[in-house]
Amino acid sequence: MQRIGFLFRTMVNLFNPSQKPISKFEVGDKSKKDYTKPLSLNDLCVTYRESVEENLKDIESILKDVGVDEPVIISSYKNILISSCRNLIEKWLSKRKYTRTLFVKEAFSDFYPDKYTKISLYIDALINILDDLLDEKIGEKEKKYYIVEFLRVFALYNQEQPSKKIQIAMGHYFNKFIALAIAEGGYKNIIKKEIDMEKIVKYSAKSYGIRSLDIDVFNQIALIEYKKQDKEIEKIKKIGRIFRAVNIIRKDIEDIEYDTKNNMESIITVIVNKKECDFHKYVLTLIDHYIDKARKIKLENFTERKFATPINNFYNMIEINKKEIKKRIKFL
Repeated sequence: MQRIGFLFRTMVNLFNPSQKPISKFEVGDKSKKDYTKPLSLNDLCVTYRESVEENLKDIESILKDVGVDEPVIISSYKNILISSCRNLIEKWLSKRKYTRTLFVKEAFSDFYPDKYTKISLYIDALINILDDLLDEKIGEKEKKYYIVEFLRVFALYNQEQPSKKIQIAMGHYFNKFIALAIAEGGYKNIIKKEIDMEKIVKYSAKSYGIRSLDIDVFNQIALIEYKKQDKEIEKIKKIGRIFRAVNIIRKDIEDIEYDTKNNMESIITVIVNKKECDFHKYVLTLIDHYIDKARKIKLENFTERKFATPINNFYNMIEINKKEIKKRIKFL
């Protein structure tokens, strides 16, 4: 009951009847969307922004049941939900946060089951919110918006009535989330004390390998309508993890300045500050470790397009991230 009271007070504190209505937060005009082109980040943000309307319909119905129908109150609820939604969308658009849904949709292309896009996006949002609440230094007001957004999206996730497969995958996902946090901290401490470059790369690869598990549930959603063919499906999952590991390394490199400024520590910031390490050599050796593993998978003979497409696309995405990493480390 105390927690319910806290959530109620959070909404009350954000409630401001004198606030002018927020105009619709536009991230693009869906009516002009070209459905012949691949889905973009902007398209996903439009979908996510429009999900606020689903919450509002439900909230308005709940309020009417208890006799609350004053426009000023309804308007304030809308302002709160649009503000909480906007916070995450801005991070996606600025690349402060990545959308794994977009990565997986790009990899699977025409073989992605579009009817699951919303539920995948909601899972993305829930994890991004938890990640920020755990890692970022957030002010009290912003924290309240995060809590509101988590509740808003969690409500939508449940309204989508996820299948048994997705429910099981989400259970595994949150266990992986715990394992990820514990293992990363452990490997950072080991790397700080290690001076042998080969061992540092080995421990880094293990750490990023664990962090890459955060793409699993998104791949499982993409694979939900595939028939059970263990060999091919496992190969897709493996190369998806390899892509995600390289992608996280890229993100950590891009975040060096931000993390340093905010006293946040990653494997990459640890290595940057290790005087005995050649940072460029370290990064290239680590990336080559993943490229070799991905190449072995890509060179296998996948005759069916539904298997070949995500594997080839993930491989190409790994190469793109590698090029971006090489560009970035030139300036470090």
